[in-house]
Amino acid sequence: MRTRLIGVMLFVSMVLVCSGLRAGDEKPEAKKTAEEKKAEKPYAKQMQQFAEKDEKTPPPADPILFVGSSSFTKWKECQKDMLPLVVINRGFGGSQISHQIMWFDQVVKKYKPSRIVMYCGENDINAGVSPEDVAGRFKTWHSMVKEALGDIPVYYVSMKPSIKRWKIWDKMVAGNKLISEYCEVEKNVTFIDVSEGMLKDGKPREDIWLKDNLHMNRKGYADIWIPAIKPVLETAVNKAK
Repeated sequence: MRTRLIGVMLFVSMVLVCSGLRAGDEKPEAKKTAEEKKAEKPYAKQMQQFAEKDEKTPPPADPILFVGSSSFTKWKECQKDMLPLVVINRGFGGSQISHQIMWFDQVVKKYKPSRIVMYCGENDINAGVSPEDVAGRFKTWHSMVKEALGDIPVYYVSMKPSIKRWKIWDKMVAGNKLISEYCEVEKNVTFIDVSEGMLKDGKPREDIWLKDNLHMNRKGYADIWIPAIKPVLETAVNKAK
């Protein structure tokens, strides 16, 4: 009887151990899959936040859409600054043009904008992407705009010179030049240069930055970006009426 009991106990122990091994084998696999998905779809959280925001406050019809990276994300008063133009801002910080391509349907297509203003590219350069490839990414993104929305006006705001990224400014200049040349020959694409007003004696101004020396303070937007961007949009909108 005792031998039989010991045998049963050993059998149960083996079953539990094997089950534990199988469960342990499955967990790394599941975790790996989740990590892979996360790597494949960066900024998914931001897209969910945009969707929730749209559900709470439905976006206007035919807006002027601002898209791009953190220089737009941190422009908290963008909509107010652009009045009476009807604007929505869907910049998400840290993004490259490749991410704008990845999330095109969620960030651009769904809003059916009348015009698009883009600030993006410097994060690409900072990540080691060549100026030629940055320009190529912009062209790919623009081809998606044309395919989805037709030849609506697009405005590319030049990559900016900052104190923090001054060492790669020459590459940004090269990227700006390539995109500017594309804008000159492509229909309904306008290049807006904000860099001139951000420089003093050939170096970035010191009075227009937050503490990180990468993102602008209110003075940078009010003194440079608004005067550079808003009149271009207002002139184009009034002309189209």
